[in-house]
Amino acid sequence: MVNVATQIDGAVVYWSLSSFFDRDKLMKGWWPLGLENDVPERRAAVTCLKDALLEVFGGTRVLIRPHAAKNGFSVVSENRGADDNTYSTLLTAKVFGENSHPIFGGSVERIDQVNAAFYKHFGRIPSAQMGVTLVKVLQRLGATRLRPSGGIYWLPGSRLGEWQSVMAAVEDAADGGIATGYSISHSLDRDSIKAVHDALLIEVNSEAARLTQEIQSGDLGERAIKSRKQEAALLQKKVGEYERLLGVGLEQLRETLDRVEQTNAVAALLLSANPFEMTSEANHVFA
Repeated sequence: MVNVATQIDGAVVYWSLSSFFDRDKLMKGWWPLGLENDVPERRAAVTCLKDALLEVFGGTRVLIRPHAAKNGFSVVSENRGADDNTYSTLLTAKVFGENSHPIFGGSVERIDQVNAAFYKHFGRIPSAQMGVTLVKVLQRLGATRLRPSGGIYWLPGSRLGEWQSVMAAVEDAADGGIATGYSISHSLDRDSIKAVHDALLIEVNSEAARLTQEIQSGDLGERAIKSRKQEAALLQKKVGEYERLLGVGLEQLRETLDRVEQTNAVAALLLSANPFEMTSEANHVFA
């Protein structure tokens, strides 16, 4: 973890990730932090099998072709001729469940290599999945994204220690490269307050619009509506915390989230009246 610290009112945080992460190491590091449920599930066995075959056989003259049953692949060699190409199957590999060993057919010359690669990938978390997980953890810590596209976040100084512990475990779990978390701590001056305030406006308005659209779609069931209600409540709590942190009023955001709550309440009432579907009458009310 690389830190540049002054008086800690808040911190700008971001990271650089390795290609993969060891899931068991991450679980060990996050368990004491109460984040064990945030560790991504193991990847699907068939996905790991494909990656293993690509690792062992990958090349311009070898194709990894999926089977119609979606539980395996054929490794096909392409032989290019002057007027035509010919194809021959080198190996078939299948899995019959998430905890099964790969079953092979054809040439078995390289199955030990495939098995080793399969179990390596089965214990890994890809970089993209790790990034999504870190964003979820940051949201729980009350961070807000400084760019609409993400990648750089602002975190209240009171939660910085937790984040540093999170990233220390991530760095230790890096597999296939180096992962590094960065935090630049700072005091809240006028410019930093404006940056965080404007970023929060964009984030909350965007999330409120998404929640309203999803609720008004009429496609949500009772559990989904409750989930959106919880999301709106978390946003309300976040707005209150940032008002105290920044020392500025956020009345516009409170009004926006109040409208989301009202929309959610209407949807819940209509759903309880007709538990099987949102009727055309419901859509008329939303309109």
